[in-house]
Amino acid sequence: MATKTKGIKAKELLALLPLETLDLKAVQTQVDRNVKKLFGREMFLLLLMSVLESERVSLRVMEDLYNSRKFQFFAGESVGRKTKFTSLSDRLINIKAEFFEELFKATYHVLSRNFKGEQIKKHSIIRFDSTSICASAKLLHEGMVNGSPNTKSNEYAIRQIKFTIGFDGLLPTAVNVYSQQKHLGEDITLGETILAYGASEKSVVVFDRGLKKRITFGELTKQGKLFVTRINPTKSYQVISTYQEIKTIQSESLELISDQWVYLFHKDKIKFKVPFRLIQAKSKQDGQVMFFVTNSKELDTLTITEIYKSRWEIEVFFRFLKQELNLKHFASFSLNGIKVLLYIQLIASMLIMLYKKFNNIDGYKRAKIRFVQAIDIEITRFIVEICGGDPNKTPYLNST
Repeated sequence: MATKTKGIKAKELLALLPLETLDLKAVQTQVDRNVKKLFGREMFLLLLMSVLESERVSLRVMEDLYNSRKFQFFAGESVGRKTKFTSLSDRLINIKAEFFEELFKATYHVLSRNFKGEQIKKHSIIRFDSTSICASAKLLHEGMVNGSPNTKSNEYAIRQIKFTIGFDGLLPTAVNVYSQQKHLGEDITLGETILAYGASEKSVVVFDRGLKKRITFGELTKQGKLFVTRINPTKSYQVISTYQEIKTIQSESLELISDQWVYLFHKDKIKFKVPFRLIQAKSKQDGQVMFFVTNSKELDTLTITEIYKSRWEIEVFFRFLKQELNLKHFASFSLNGIKVLLYIQLIASMLIMLYKKFNNIDGYKRAKIRFVQAIDIEITRFIVEICGGDPNKTPYLNST
């Protein structure tokens, strides 16, 4: 399928899912080893449909959906097959998360070939950020803690799992799940995820002030990865040279002050001997002075500030994941089950993001509802066809 600019049907998107690789990935990851029921393919389709159709996914919701005629038809299962939520819980705990990770990567690979993320000056902008989901420590036995322990039990009452995600403005490009205490700080999680990401020459990674380590900035430069970020206002830098005089340059929201090549200093006041561009600008709204940092030698000053401004889109993406795809709740409290569901939620997000964009739908909730309705129509059309009827004779089954 060639890249489309408008109008795409739900069945066209579903056709792009790499379902033909399910059996191959199942063999490679041994996801179905010693399993007599709830195979990897079944779980993938069940979880995907659960995320799409439910406002709040739970094991009980999955049980009802698995036992429904609709799912059995959708998944090609025998009519009358049953399962219990306890079996689903056990399967989420023990099924190989690697299988779903590989499906996420395969889905992104296929969709990114057909649909390109947003670009600025012919550069793909990959935004990175993290979000954390919390639960009672009685339920979530793995996870990092933040704050003081519960004074009564002397134990932490809340634990959290952190998700660090890359996003190109249209599709999630990378994800890491963190649960260990050492990953509480953004310097480590953002740094690890961005450094491991295979950015192209025309990609620019952008991240917020949570990643502060100058060493990581230097490692990104060493890897040849262009980046744009902000740092807190500081006097701890040494000017090497002026990149350009910009006192007359401004955008709608910023008045530019300076654009210089500098050496930055570590927290311990040691100069980090890798040069970076430091751009200072003042907000027209409140007069706040902002410090932008990049290693780009080619991008113009206004483009760099525009790239950083585009970082906000990953915040909107996180809100979409939490509000519409249930990311803010745990359907499984095992780390393995959490990872499995995250990969499914990201796959579902790709389908809805594309459906929303290319059908010009206003709002993620409406896009999700209309996407699910379109799937229902396709299922009904197929049932009519196999029963010997013609679905084209009624306007109620027009595909969308």
